[in-house]
Formats: sequence, structure tokens, C-alpha cells
Amino acid sequence: MINIESIGEFEEIRPHLSGKYVWNHCERPGDQWNCYRNREGSLTSYRNWAADQPDNNPGENCALIYVSDGKMHDYHCDESAAAVCQAII
Repeated sequence: MINIESIGEFEEIRPHLSGKYVWNHCERPGDQWNCYRNREGSLTSYRNWAADQPDNNPGENCALIYVSDGKMHDYHCDESAAAVCQAII
């Protein structure tokens, strides 16, 4: 799953996205949000939360990015949303 690490990176892939939102490779296993750079578990510090986010409602332990503005929102992990795969070439 992709993790966006800058608004510039988001703008590069944005023309290829459809729908309202896509999953971002972030999760909240406890009190802290972890956003991953890669499958090996390296963390990134980039966050682009919407103004009222994360609101940390119970069960909202995953993050989506709205395609319209690139802002992150916390959501329930079982929500239906598009996923973008990331490949290193």
C-alpha cells in the first residue's frame, strides 16, 4: 500500500486516482499514529491531516487520503476504499 510522503508526491499520482479517497499506509495501534514508508516498517514523519483530524473516534485506527485535496482522515479499517500499490523500480 502506498504511503504519501509529501504533497508533491500526492500531486504526481493524483491524476491517476479515481473515487473519493484512497487508503494511506497509516495505522493507530495504540495512542500514536504510525505511517509507514515501506513494507519493512520504516516510519515516515509526513502527516497531512485535515483541520479536524485525526479526531480519534473509537475504532478509527486507519487513515484515508481524500483525492480532492490530499488531506488525511482517520477511518474504520474495514471501510471500503481504493488502495494504491507502490513498487520500487
